[in-house]
Amino acid sequence: MAHGDFHERLAKVTEEISMNQDSAFLFFKRGKLYFHHEEYPAALKDLQQATVLGLEDRFCDLFFAKTYQQLDSLEQALLYIEKIERKDTANVVALKTKAQIYFEQKYYQLSALTFEEVITKSKRTVPQNYLDAAKSWELLNTETGKFNALNILQQGISQLGPLFTFYIEIRELHLRSKDFEKALDAQKKLIKRANRKETALYEAAEICLLSNNKEAAKEYLLLGLGAVQTLPLRLKSNKAITTLQQKMENTLLKL
Repeated sequence: MAHGDFHERLAKVTEEISMNQDSAFLFFKRGKLYFHHEEYPAALKDLQQATVLGLEDRFCDLFFAKTYQQLDSLEQALLYIEKIERKDTANVVALKTKAQIYFEQKYYQLSALTFEEVITKSKRTVPQNYLDAAKSWELLNTETGKFNALNILQQGISQLGPLFTFYIEIRELHLRSKDFEKALDAQKKLIKRANRKETALYEAAEICLLSNNKEAAKEYLLLGLGAVQTLPLRLKSNKAITTLQQKMENTLLKL
């Protein structure tokens, strides 16, 4: 929402409230405006006034939960989520908010399980739900957590297709646990699916160097330089490409 547009809309609804001070709907409307403009104390005040005036609505409860979440009153936020769930167990927005709150509270297993519930109950899930679940599982810092993180990412690939974002996260997860061989396996899948391969080849070389496999790193660097040479002139002269080429050449000189 543009800053000027916000003030115009705020002035308009405030004027409406001055003429209809018993309108719960108008206070809720202004509360939503404040929320979207990240003025959370003002949003909370208007949401509370809407409730005093008799508004009883799941959508309002959701804004209460999200506002308390932003104000770091996480237990209070959960009370409103639970209120929604008592009436609507399939409300995936409330469920996702609960998963995020659990994550902020560092209840990583609860967060992961709730994100997985979001995936199950959503009519059309999105990649971020799988990534969030994987992140929560990984932060358990256990072998089971890592296994579950990889499993949910593989589930994302099965259900949404071989998206780059999944393979990147699988690669990064293996790198964080210093499993360089599996990280390279994930990188090979990225190379295979990339239309332009120069960056992915350089990243593969970096992974090989982490495991001290200099010969494999050299092969990937040469392939990367070859990929650069096949680019059209307008791309080869691009600053990002020339910088990448220089990195590859400098790394080769050190091997």
